Amino acid sequence: MNDVATVLVAIGSSTLAATVVASLLQAKRERRAQRWEMKRAVCKRALDLVDAVYANRTWSGTNGQPLKISPQDPPSISELRGCLNDLAVVCEDPQVVSGFRKCLGVGNHDGPGRADDIVDLRRAIRAELGFGKPVDVDRDAAYLAVIDGTAESTPPPDGAAGHSSS
Repeated sequence: MNDVATVLVAIGSSTLAATVVASLLQAKRERRAQRWEMKRAVCKRALDLVDAVYANRTWSGTNGQPLKISPQDPPSISELRGCLNDLAVVCEDPQVVSGFRKCLGVGNHDGPGRADDIVDLRRAIRAELGFGKPVDVDRDAAYLAVIDGTAESTPPPDGAAGHSSS
């Protein structure tokens, strides 16, 4: 083989190797993006389900008076179980799964919990998705119970992070 042919073979081999490596790296990036999107979707679903569960509980403020809550359709046990299973499969941080359970009042927790337990779930989800430090840490206004001006709304008494009695 002459020198030109050797150089051309080397260039061709290098180009082929670079193409293969680039293709493998792209496939890895795509898998990582798909996994992240799966996590995002199930974590969002978990928060939505907790909101629906909370809307169907009877909450009382720190003054003992019931809080007014705008209605929302309750989730089915099948939806809750499916979400718990999905969280357990796709999330790496066990705090996401335990936070979801705590918000639902199941597992190794004392009773149905507090409305502000959702703050801990949000924090765990932000960490799971790599979003950094928490931005909504107001435990006294952790759950959006009503919107002023709606037929069901009355301003909640102090202690919106109330306790559930159901």
